[in-house]
Amino acid sequence: MPQQSDFKFVKTIADKLKNKILIHITDLPLCSVIMEITNDFPWIFLVPRINDIAQINQLSEEDQSTLYREVDFCSNIMEKLFETDRLNVGAIGNLTPQLHFHIICRHKNDPLWPDVCWNKDMTLMNSIQIEERKSLIANSLNKG
Repeated sequence: MPQQSDFKFVKTIADKLKNKILIHITDLPLCSVIMEITNDFPWIFLVPRINDIAQINQLSEEDQSTLYREVDFCSNIMEKLFETDRLNVGAIGNLTPQLHFHIICRHKNDPLWPDVCWNKDMTLMNSIQIEERKSLIANSLNKG
């Protein structure tokens, strides 16, 4: 398993964490769970804490299995918490080369439905909403 002290987020993620555009929720055995602060739909992503990994096939078989279990675990939690119409799960990475999996809870009444949410203007949560959502997700993930 990765060593947290040795791990560095790529600059695009690190800058967004520093500027509070992204919020760290918790760490699972392999991945850090990060939250987008959009109010339009619940959105997290998982980042394996292994440096210089851009593709799933660059992970060991053990880490690939762990990654898929963590994506499945988080997907189930998010789907139950937010009663989604459609759960979007994917590893894109065109703009951020560090391997990461998006888990996005979409609803038919969200402002962008049925369009994609990439590179769109979104409504951001205020600090109270951020803390409430972060706590809700963190508590659910930590209960397992």
